[in-house]
Order: sequence, then structure tokens, then C-alpha cells
Amino acid sequence: MLTRSGLSKVLEDKMGHSRLDLNIDGFPVHGIVASGFDQVAEAFVRNFEQGLEIGSATAAYRDDEILFDLWGGFKDEELGEPWESDTMACVHSSTKAIAALAIAMALSRGYLELDRPVADYWPEFGVNGKEGITVRQILDHSAGLPIVEEQLSIAIMADLDALSVILARQSPQWEPGTRHGYHGWTFGMYLNEIMRRTDPESRTIGRFVQDEIFDLLNEEFYIGLPDHIDDSRVSGGIMTGRTMWEMFAWSPMVATSILLPKWMKGDSLGSKMLYNPPELGTVSNFHRRDVRRVEIPGGNGIGTARAMARAMAASLAENNPLQISPEVQAEIEKTHPKSDLNELDAVMGSPMLFQMGFAKPTPQSQYGSRPRTYFHPGGGANLCLADPDSGVGFGYCLNRFGGNARGDPRVTGLYDALLDCLG
Repeated sequence: MLTRSGLSKVLEDKMGHSRLDLNIDGFPVHGIVASGFDQVAEAFVRNFEQGLEIGSATAAYRDDEILFDLWGGFKDEELGEPWESDTMACVHSSTKAIAALAIAMALSRGYLELDRPVADYWPEFGVNGKEGITVRQILDHSAGLPIVEEQLSIAIMADLDALSVILARQSPQWEPGTRHGYHGWTFGMYLNEIMRRTDPESRTIGRFVQDEIFDLLNEEFYIGLPDHIDDSRVSGGIMTGRTMWEMFAWSPMVATSILLPKWMKGDSLGSKMLYNPPELGTVSNFHRRDVRRVEIPGGNGIGTARAMARAMAASLAENNPLQISPEVQAEIEKTHPKSDLNELDAVMGSPMLFQMGFAKPTPQSQYGSRPRTYFHPGGGANLCLADPDSGVGFGYCLNRFGGNARGDPRVTGLYDALLDCLG
């Protein structure tokens, strides 16, 4: 067991923090740990001891107070480039939590209203059965728009005016508001256009979060990687044999559908959602510069675990740096009205709940013991989470993809250790 005697003191730190500098079977592990959070450091180290990680990072903050900021391993599968304090990773759908913060801030400023029809802000949207769809229904994935029937490409995704025209003529897959189904990519597409049409400066979500969240916090997180950021600073996702084994253990059906050639995948909503545009259905494509550069608020955010943790902590902070109104915050934190119904998601086929753009706890959720919690997991095991009961924001990112979508033991071990430390 790692104890504080295994942590070298940071003498200039008067807050009781210690520094972690270890070598775990050739894997470097570093970071800062506040007094009382050694158990999280132990869990992080254990992930490397058990051979579960290639490279990863995790962090938690309360207000501006760092509870832990840990990183370790390597950025690449060849183990040639160590994961550094400022190494970034694509966090996939955990990006949705950051996009949801942006919308919460816009709602708080009165740029738009939750229960107003989207067509009030975007008149072209109000056709083909979408006339009454509200902003709230886009946020909680009940709008019936999980897929785009027309073929998309990364080039179209980069042309927001052209994408807007395509999105406006789509038809719902079910009567809006009657059920929910994961809007994997379209969540960010629709919200990005809504933001462009309601923000006084016509900013995209990517531009908004840069200006209003991460410049304020002096942290790095990008939705649309700027050209001045070198690709060498970003760790790419790595699929291994262990990933495939974990995926089959979790869901043979999902694993088989992912491994099947495209022509055999069928016409399920899940397949249509994941593979349009087709580039986004393959993890290795997220290493491509054109995929990193385009803004996809539903799933290509690139940043550090520390940035995610600080943003989520800021949404809870007493000094309210994000200026989220009490009314909007209450909408985010309230217990989901269907939290006890085990209602299956129409796209993913498993119990999932969404509220105000965030995932919310279900009885099956690994993060379900505190109903006010709001979070979003991301493909591979990334996690962005806020715990209102303690005021803590938490982030975890990695490169070795996990295959269990309901809760990878690496991140659930860290989260459980955090809750134990919080008491």
C-alpha cells in the first residue's frame, strides 16, 4: 500500500500537499495530492500496477483548491513519450458536459429559454415535425433527432452554415418528448447552431467555452483543436486486445456490431448514429488533424483532466465564476423524474438518463449513489463529473480504451476512492 511516507513532501506547499514521483514497472507516475486524499493516489497507482493503463490522468478540485492532480504512463503505445502534466487527450462524449456548461451559462444570461421552441431562435428548424421541439428536449435527448438521414462528412461538419441547412430539414425518429435516445453526435450539432443564433457575438460552443470558461480558469480544453497546438501534445486513443475482451464481456452484441464490416452493421439507430459521419465511428480517426480541428461539441473535446475537474468545480463554486443562475443550477441538480423507472434508451438499449445536457444517475449507474450528481462519461472510460454534495469537480482521461461502457474499473475505482475520502 502506498502511504504518505511514499510521497515526497513539497516543502513550499503550506496546504499539506504532497508530490507523487514513482516508477511502476517502468511506468512513471507523478502528481500532487492533498492531505486526506492518499486513497485516490493509491487507486491511481494500482491501475498501473495491475497493467490496466498505458497513459492517463485524473484530477479533482473544490472551488480553486486542488485535491489531487495525477498523471502517469505514456502518450503512445510504443511507450516512448511520457504522459506529462500538460498532456491532453480526446475525451469523446465527456465533451458533452463542457458543452452543457456553456448552455447553462447562456440560459443564465437570458440568451435563450429552456422551454421555448428551438424554432423561435432558428426558424428554419421548425419544419417536418420539429415545430414544437424545445431547447430542453435537445438537452435531455428526447427530441427524436439522434441521427442525420443525409450523409455527412468531416468537411460538411466544418461548414456550419451548410450543416445548419441539413439539420433543419431532418425529421424526428419518434414523437418529441415521448421517449429519450442518445443523440451521440447530433446533440452537439443542434446545440452549436442554437448557440450561434442566440449568443450576442454569434459564437460557437467551442469559442464560447474558450472565452468564458477556460481562459477564465487558465486551463486547456478545446472543442476544435487550434492549429497552434502541436499534435505531439495530444495522446491518441489506443485499442488493444484487452479492449476487445472487455467489450465482449460487457455486451457481445455491441462488440460484434462494432467489429462487423460496415455493410453488415444494419440500420439500427445506434449504428446510424455512430457512423455518420463515417470517420467518427473509428477511434484511430480521432488522431487525424482534420477531425481534431473541426468543432464537434458532442464528442471531440481535447484537454486535460485538470481542465475538466476545474470547470466542473467552477460550476459549483461559492464565488460562482461561471455565473450559472440558481434556477438553472437547480434544473441541473434535481433528481431525474425517471430515475427509478429503468427506462431503456431508445438508441443505446440500456438504462441511461439525461438532464440539462448531463448524464444523471440511474440505479445501474456507477455514479448513482448521489442523485444531485451530474456528469458525462466518454468513450473508452473518460469521465467529467460534478458532485454538488461536496462541491467537488472530477476529471479523468486516458488513452487505453476500455470496453465496458457502464463503468470501467479504472475510473470507478478512482471515483469510489474519492467518495471514501470525502466521507
